Amino acid sequence: ILIGHTASSIKDVHQTSYNGGLFNNPQQTSGVELQANFLSQILSAALEGRNSIKVWSETGEWLWIFIWSLVGANLAWKLRSPEGSVLSMLAIAFSIKGFCYLAFVVGGWWLPVVPPILSLFGSGSAILFYRARLQEEFKRSTEFLQSVIDAIPDPVFVKDINHRRIVLNQAYCRFIGYPLEELLSKTDYDLFSQEQADIFWNHDELVFQQNQQQETEETFTDASGVTHVIASKRSLHKDGAGNIFLVGVIRDITERKKMEKQLKQLASELELE
Repeated sequence: ILIGHTASSIKDVHQTSYNGGLFNNPQQTSGVELQANFLSQILSAALEGRNSIKVWSETGEWLWIFIWSLVGANLAWKLRSPEGSVLSMLAIAFSIKGFCYLAFVVGGWWLPVVPPILSLFGSGSAILFYRARLQEEFKRSTEFLQSVIDAIPDPVFVKDINHRRIVLNQAYCRFIGYPLEELLSKTDYDLFSQEQADIFWNHDELVFQQNQQQETEETFTDASGVTHVIASKRSLHKDGAGNIFLVGVIRDITERKKMEKQLKQLASELELE
């Protein structure tokens, strides 16, 4: 038997998670009622074998919260769709709630529920906003690059770090012999021979790795089957959000190479005479 006061005027009242929600005026619990509940838990554990409430250490709880923060960030980064990310995080949040409920019912473990869910959505939302900023900056950068290279008479291409064409001018399309939509949807390996595509990929990768301007001479076969000798100049550019672009300018030197070859043959013939 416990004897105590339940009147609010005694000022021995306490707010607990059982006293109501966020939007109403909860009825507080008196101290003697709290003691009765504590005593009931102890007696049930001793007489009925009921599991006593167990909690993790503070380090364990922080680690639990941090893990779900990483999950939210990784999920938002890998999934391209914001809707898919939000739905996935909602499913995970319900899974966390269900797991904590089972842990309490079966093993008597009192695990944090709200903090890991908040960290899950917090880190996921931060990554979603960051990706949105990158995409917006990427769009502005490509539009600016497009406006600049359209005024250049030489063929110009712009690639991302995955070697995908993202911006091309009309001079490049005419030179290669394919429409713009087809060029943007294909890689070098779809357009050129394996040997030529390997050379282009290696030259691009060298610029990405060394971050230095490179000038090279290459050969390629256009859509009509004509082989050209080209001089290419490649350099890297970075926008305000940190996106890296490879910009290449091409010049057809086929006729110059033919003339050089003819002059060498003529010089050799004169020497023989």
